[in-house]
Amino acid sequence: MERENTVVIVGAGTAGCVTAITIMKIAKEENKEIKVILVDSKSKEMIGHKVCGDALAEHHIKYIEERLNIEVPESIFECQVEGVAIHSPDQKSVFRIVEENAKGYILRRHEFGQFLLEEALKLGVVLLDETLVLGPIIEINGASDYNVVGVRI
Repeated sequence: MERENTVVIVGAGTAGCVTAITIMKIAKEENKEIKVILVDSKSKEMIGHKVCGDALAEHHIKYIEERLNIEVPESIFECQVEGVAIHSPDQKSVFRIVEENAKGYILRRHEFGQFLLEEALKLGVVLLDETLVLGPIIEINGASDYNVVGVRI
C-alpha cells in the first residue's frame, strides 16, 4: 500500500488504541482505504498491563462511547472518583484536584487495554507486538521540507 495510506502508531496503550480506532472509523465514514499499524514492545497478551495508571477521566470514556460508538463493559470499571490526589515519589507532597468536572473512573487496566486492542483489531488494525521502535526515518527535501517516511525497528 502507498505510504500516504499507512499510519504507524507507536504504543498500543489507551491513546494508541483509541487513535487507531478513530482513524479506522473516520476512514470508513469517508469511504477511504487506510492501513493502521500499532507497534508495541509488549506481547499482545501484556498490552494494557501497567504498574500504575488505572484511572481515566470521564471525558475519555464519553469519547469512546459517544464518538466511537463503543460501549465499555461495566466489568472494566472498579469505581467512579470525583477528584485525584497526586503523590510525589517520596510521598512528602500531595497535589489534590477536586472539582465538579474532575470525575473519572478507576479501571481494571489490563482488561481495559485488552478490550481496546480487540476493538482496534476488529476494525482491521494490524498489531506488531514485541517490536521496539528505535526512531523515525525522516526524508529531508530542504531546510524546512521533510517527511517521516517510516520507523526503525
